[in-house]
Amino acid sequence: MHISFTVPPDRHRARRQVRAAKRHKLQLLFAGGILLAAAGLALVVTGHPAGYAPTGAGAGLLVLPWALPRAAAKARTGLLAEAATYELTDTGVVATTPGFRGAYEWDAVDRVADTGEFWVVTVKGSGVLAVPWTLMPAEDVAAARDLLVARGLLQPGR
Repeated sequence: MHISFTVPPDRHRARRQVRAAKRHKLQLLFAGGILLAAAGLALVVTGHPAGYAPTGAGAGLLVLPWALPRAAAKARTGLLAEAATYELTDTGVVATTPGFRGAYEWDAVDRVADTGEFWVVTVKGSGVLAVPWTLMPAEDVAAARDLLVARGLLQPGR
């Protein structure tokens, strides 16, 4: 099997890809921000002036999950300013732009999560790749999904 498709550059989709790929880390930042801000507020309420620092740091962590995807998407100009070509084969997945190339073998992939718009391919120890499967040709979606299910990387039915 060899599925190849090219997607046009899109700043909004790039931000959604970053959010999808970094979702777990962003959730941890948000939870940490809540805990830190709550601890700081508790200190301020009890009269400790040292509570303002954790409150401010917690507020900063609460803002990061919204600010980071935008900054990361801007930093990844290959995903923004250039068309991206994705290739799914029996051996792996490749994302290519004129300024970026990411290739991962299926054997190195821990899991694939379906976010509804992207397949988030999580690779052992090296990174994450968000594949915009909704932009894949309709006749290839079922074959690609069947490959991922057969390899145990994606749950059947979604």
